[in-house]
Amino acid sequence: MSKHIQQREERDKGARVVRFLGYSAGERRISARFAWNTAGAWLWRQKVATWAKSHGIDSLEQLRERVGPRWAWRLKEDIMATRIDGVFPSREAAERANEMENAARSAESEARRILQGAEFIKTYLLKPFEAMNREKLAA
Repeated sequence: MSKHIQQREERDKGARVVRFLGYSAGERRISARFAWNTAGAWLWRQKVATWAKSHGIDSLEQLRERVGPRWAWRLKEDIMATRIDGVFPSREAAERANEMENAARSAESEARRILQGAEFIKTYLLKPFEAMNREKLAA
């Protein structure tokens, strides 16, 4: 855009210079779909509210105070595994909630199976002998 500033004509005076990243000419389109009004966004808000209520938290400020500013990143798995009851706004939201809860249940049962005496297998990735020698020679 800065290169174009030199090329502007008198008739361009007062016009805003706008650049749409990620769109070619003719690809821009309008939509009534808001990012906060999707099945996933609704589900996230409901799960956060349910998780917070179960932990005695009443507000986002209280959540930030207790967990820190990056609470959503830190607690994402726990929050998404939270079961919510009630009426869903769409079939998509209900199906997504069901998928998340099933994934959490299967992960939980797998962890329980491992902890109940199943065999542990630990895998190590070893460097080839030549690579280790090259590192020693380089040092």
